[in-house]
Amino acid sequence: MSITVLNPTSSSESQPLQMARRLESLEGRVVGVLDNHKMNAERIFFRVERSLRERYGVREVLWRRKHNFSAPAPAALIAELAACDAIITGVGD
Repeated sequence: MSITVLNPTSSSESQPLQMARRLESLEGRVVGVLDNHKMNAERIFFRVERSLRERYGVREVLWRRKHNFSAPAPAALIAELAACDAIITGVGD
């Protein structure tokens, strides 16, 4: 009788990540907010939005919401937010 040993690991080539270039200013920019649908996230982001508009001159804030905080955002939602100059997301607990 022989024993078969399985190796559950995989080998994959990964690309090094690069940070996005920092914006020189938020003045006149469009900022996306990705709300993760957890309690208090909306309250936090409303305050952030007010600060972005009043202190930094953000022209528009585009709100989008995930319907399941533990799942990745759908590709269509990411595509909508890709039109923004910057995106903010976080956990609301």
